[in-house]
Amino acid sequence: MVQEEGLGDLPVMILSSRAEEAEHKDWQKAQDSLLQLSTDSKRKIVEDSGHYIHHDQPKIVLDSIMEIIEKVN
Repeated sequence: MVQEEGLGDLPVMILSSRAEEAEHKDWQKAQDSLLQLSTDSKRKIVEDSGHYIHHDQPKIVLDSIMEIIEKVN
């Protein structure tokens, strides 16, 4: 349902691991397709991280959360 209707202009932040992208060939296309869900979406490629970005690069995750909070306030 969300894919059909989209999320309008709801801010969406997609964090993608560079390592996961290199390991899984279709990963980038799948992540890029998520950008289409909202007219206000952004994708960040996270270096030096595996699948668990929140463990490997917690500051990037926190900064991204704060960026969304600041945008909606």
